[in-house]
Amino acid sequence: MEGNPINAATGNKAQAEMDFVGGPNLLLALRRVYNSQDTTATGFGVGWRGTWHRTLKQVNATTITATRESGRVETFTKTSTGLWQGDPDLISRLVAVTGGWRLTTADDNEEAYLTDGRLTSITTRAGIILTLTYDTLKRLTRVADPFGHAMIFTYDTANRISQMTAPGGGLYKYTYDAKHNLTSVTYPDLKVRRYVYESTSYPNALTGIVDENGVRFATYAYNPRGQAISSQHVGGVNKTTVTYNANGTSGVTDPRGNLHTYALTTQFDMVKPTAVTGVPVPNAGGKAFTYDAKGFLASRTDFNGRVTTYIHDARGNETSHTEAAGTPQARTISTTWHSTLHVPTRIVEPNRVTDIVLDVRGNPLITTVTAGGKTHRVTATYDAVGHVKTMDGARTDAVDITTINWGVDGNPLNVTNARGHITRYTWDAAGRPKTITDPNGLVTTFSYTPRGFLSSVAEGTELTRYDRNAVGDVTRITFPDRSFLNYTYDQAHRLTGITDALGNRIAYTLDAASNVTKENVFDPAQVLARTQSRAYDTVNRLAQLINAQGKITNFTYDANSNRLTQKTTRGTAVTTETYVIAPPSNRLSSITTETTTRTLAHDVTGNQTGDGTGTWLYDARNRLVRVSKITGSADYLINGLGERVRKTGALVPGGAVHFLYEGSRLLGEYSATGAPLQETVWLGDLPVMVIKPTANYFITPDHRGAPHAITLATGRPVRTWNPDPFGTTAPNQNPSGAGIFVYNLRYPGQYFDAETGAHYNMARDYNPGIGRYIQSDPIGLVGGVNTYGYVGGNPVNRIDSLGLCCAWKDVWNDVGKVWDTVKDYLPQGPSPVDSACEAVEVAAEHPMNSQRVLLGQANAVTCSNNSRMKTLTCTIILTTEVLLSRAIG
Repeated sequence: MEGNPINAATGNKAQAEMDFVGGPNLLLALRRVYNSQDTTATGFGVGWRGTWHRTLKQVNATTITATRESGRVETFTKTSTGLWQGDPDLISRLVAVTGGWRLTTADDNEEAYLTDGRLTSITTRAGIILTLTYDTLKRLTRVADPFGHAMIFTYDTANRISQMTAPGGGLYKYTYDAKHNLTSVTYPDLKVRRYVYESTSYPNALTGIVDENGVRFATYAYNPRGQAISSQHVGGVNKTTVTYNANGTSGVTDPRGNLHTYALTTQFDMVKPTAVTGVPVPNAGGKAFTYDAKGFLASRTDFNGRVTTYIHDARGNETSHTEAAGTPQARTISTTWHSTLHVPTRIVEPNRVTDIVLDVRGNPLITTVTAGGKTHRVTATYDAVGHVKTMDGARTDAVDITTINWGVDGNPLNVTNARGHITRYTWDAAGRPKTITDPNGLVTTFSYTPRGFLSSVAEGTELTRYDRNAVGDVTRITFPDRSFLNYTYDQAHRLTGITDALGNRIAYTLDAASNVTKENVFDPAQVLARTQSRAYDTVNRLAQLINAQGKITNFTYDANSNRLTQKTTRGTAVTTETYVIAPPSNRLSSITTETTTRTLAHDVTGNQTGDGTGTWLYDARNRLVRVSKITGSADYLINGLGERVRKTGALVPGGAVHFLYEGSRLLGEYSATGAPLQETVWLGDLPVMVIKPTANYFITPDHRGAPHAITLATGRPVRTWNPDPFGTTAPNQNPSGAGIFVYNLRYPGQYFDAETGAHYNMARDYNPGIGRYIQSDPIGLVGGVNTYGYVGGNPVNRIDSLGLCCAWKDVWNDVGKVWDTVKDYLPQGPSPVDSACEAVEVAAEHPMNSQRVLLGQANAVTCSNNSRMKTLTCTIILTTEVLLSRAIG
C-alpha cells in the first residue's frame, strides 16, 4: 500500500475511518473501510463497509464467496466429497451447518451465517459471543456483547444507515447523496467530517475528505480505467503518485520525487510483488520475494542481498524461518502449532526453547522456557470467557501470584498483586475507566469529551485539563498549578509549534514528506535562542544537520540503512567516522576514524558483547544484564514484564537504583531503601512534570516527546537538552547556575545509562554514538530489513518507544485521539482486534495490549494481502517475547 493508501498492484484506493472505539475490554467498535473498486452498496452506501458488514454469497451450486469487512473477497469451492475448500492461500474454513454456514477465521473466531448470507453471531476463541440482530427488511439493527453493551443502527428510506448509537449513548449520524455515496458523518460532539466524490466517469470514487475543521484535508485522483493514481494532503503534503505500466509493473513516485517500481505476480487472485527496483524502499520489506505453491511467502531478499527463507504448513502457519539463509550467520526459528487452533505450542530459537500448554480455547495454561541451562515456568487460570483470573510467575522463592476479579460488564473490578496490594477500577458505559484507586487510596478520575477523547485527569485534587480543536488535536494542556502548554498545527494536522505559559516557543518547519527541516527556539521576548536545520536523502534518512554555530554533520547509508559514514565539519576541521558492516548480518564490525579503529564483538545471537571499553553480558532473552569495565560493573534486573526495574554495582551512583514503569513510561526512580529520587508525570506518551523531594519541575517535550527543557514554576531552566538527531549530545544539567540537575530520559522509551553511554530502550539497548541498537530486533524482520537499525535513519521524525519497530511520530495527534494516559496499565480482557495486522499495531503502541495479545486472549492470526506472513511472524515472535518475559521474570 502506498500513499494514503493506494494498492499499487491493483489501483484500489482504500480509506479506513474509525468512528467508535470504546475501552480496552470492549469488543464493540465501528470502523468503516472504503474501497474504490468495491461497487457494492452496503449499509454505508457504495464502496463503504462497516465492522459488521461481513457476508456470504452462494454464487452457484459449487462456489461461495465471503466478503470481509475490509472488502476482501474469499472464494470457497465445493469438492467432490461435499466439503467447501478455499484457495490454498486461505486460512479460513467454511462448513455447511443446519440453517446456514459456519466460517472459522484465521484467528479461530467462529462466524455463523444464515443461508441468505447474513452474519448472525461471532464466537471468539475465548468464548465470548457477539450477537447480530436484523429487522424484517433484513437490515442490521443491533450488535451486542454478553456484558450489556450494544450498538444500535437506524436507517433512512433508502435502507442506508442514518444513525448509530454507540455504547454509552453517543450518536453518529450519516448522510448520502443521490448516487448512494456517503457524504458526511456527524460525531457525538456535533463536529462533521465530509467525503467528496467529484469524478464524472466514476461517480462513486472517493476524491477527497473535508475534515472537522472545514479544511479539504485529503485529495485523491483516478485514471480513465478507475485506478487510483495519486493521493495527497492539503498543500501537497505527502503526495504520492502511481502509474500502471503496459508490462504489468507499477511505478510509485513518493513525496520526495523518487520512483520505485514493483514487478508483480498473481496467485489465487492475489496480486503480489516479486521485485522492487529503483530507490530502496524500506516499507517494501525487501527487494525480491518468492512464494510457495500455496501462495505463502517462501523467501525475502533485503536491499543488501541477505535472504530470509520461510516454510509453512498446510494450514498456512509459519513453521520456520531462517535469516541470512545459506551463510555462516544463518539463524532459524521453528514453531510447532496446535493441531486445530492457530496458536503456537513450541518455539525453538538459538539457545532458547519455549513450550506452551494450552486449554481448549488456546489460552496458555503453562509456559515453560528453557534457556542457558535454566528452566522457568509461569501458569495462568482463566474464566469462561478468557479473562485472566490468576497469573503465577516463575519465582519459587516467594509468592508470585496476581489475581484479577472481573465484573459483569466485562471489566476488571480489582487487581491484587503478589504483595496483596489492591487496585480498584470503575468504568463508564463505553468501557472507559472512570476511576482508578491505588493501594494507598489515591483516586484518579478520568473524564471524556462526547466523542470519547480524554478531557481531564484528576489525581486526587490535582487536575490536568486538555483542550482540543475540532479534529481532536490537543491545543492546550493546563496543569494543576495553572501553567500550560499551547500547540499549533498546520492544515495537514502536523505539529508546527509549542508555546509555554512564559512565552518560550518552538517553531517547526516541515517538508512535503513531513520531515522536520528546521527547528527554531525562541525565548519569551521572541529572540531566537537556538536553531537547527536538517536535510534528508532520497529515502527520508537524515543526511545533513547544521546547527547555529555552523557545525555541519553529514551521514551516508547502505541500502539497508546501515550508517556507513559520519562526517563532521567545524570550520576547517573535518572528522570522519567510517562504519564497516559484516555481510550479510547487518552487524557493525568496526568503526574507523582518522587515528583509530575500534572493533566490536558479538555473540552467536548477534548481541554486541564488547567494543574495547568493556564487556556486555545478556540473559536468555538477549536482554543486557551486566556491564563490566576496569572501574567496576553494573548489574540489571529485568522483571516479568520485560521492564528493567533495578540496577546495582560500583558503576551505579549510590550503588543501586530501582525503577517503576507503566508500559514504556518510567514513573519513578527510587533508592535502595525505597526513598523516591524523582518521579515523572505523563500525559499519554509525553513527560510533563518531574517531582523531586525538594520541588516540582515542568517539562517541555519536543515534537517526538523527548524532554527538551525542564524548568521551575518561575520558568528558570534547570536542565536543557538540544540533542543532535541521534541523541549523542549530552544535556546541559546546569544552564542557569543553580546546580546539577540529573534527568536521564532521552527519546521516547529511552533511559540514559552513564556506565555504558547507551540508552535502555525497553526491549533492547540503543547506542546513540553509532545510531543503532546493540542487539538484533527481537521481532526479527518485522521491524524492518535491518534488525539493528534505529528508526530507519530518520530520528528527527520517527520514534521507537519499545525498541521493536519505528513509527512516524505526531505526538499531539496521538494524545488527542486516544486516552493512552490510562490505557497501558489497565488489566485487559479478550482483544477486540481480529487480525494480526491490528494486533501488532496495538502491541507496538501499548505494551499491556501486547500482553493481552500474547497471553492468547487476542488471536495470533494472519493478515490478508501481501503483509500476511510478515505480520504472522511478528505475532509469533511477540507471543514468545512476552511469554518469556512473564516466565523468566
